[in-house]
Amino acid sequence: MYSIRSTKTASKSTAVQVVSYHNRKVVLRKHIGSAKTKDDVEALKLLARIWIEENTNQINLFPALGQPQKDFLLEKYEYLGSFPTLIYEVLFKILCNLGFEISGNQILFDLVIMRIVKPASKLRSLELLKEYFGVTHRRQTFYEKVPNFMEYKNTAEKIITDVAVREFGFNFSFSKSWISSSI
Repeated sequence: MYSIRSTKTASKSTAVQVVSYHNRKVVLRKHIGSAKTKDDVEALKLLARIWIEENTNQINLFPALGQPQKDFLLEKYEYLGSFPTLIYEVLFKILCNLGFEISGNQILFDLVIMRIVKPASKLRSLELLKEYFGVTHRRQTFYEKVPNFMEYKNTAEKIITDVAVREFGFNFSFSKSWISSSI
């Protein structure tokens, strides 16, 4: 496969060459010329593309001549951005399937999802929720709900423990023989 290489010469010109690579070594196929200005270098690169097309079976992925075609349909639209909502929806469903209740705790639920996606402080997580998923919560609401978050700690621990026992066969009991053998 042929490539176009440009390299600086001792006279501070730019040499344009058609090369190929064989066993990690550059093999010079054709020296097209040297130029000092950017426009002249571009003209030499165009000549190199034409030489490759005429002398090899290698077809250029992009046309050597002419301007790219405009897509008039795409000109009517404007990219506004996107949100990776799939991860939000998947984590939301997983937490619901595990048994977490979200009624009245949507802000806590969203903070948990954001912590899984990108750990950050609670206030930064509120900003990231908006940035990543388009989910917004008022800061005032956050400050009102924070004192109640500790009420859900025991419930969350119970749900996680039940899932670990039911789904993964965890045994949380400690036997005296295990404790004495590890000491």
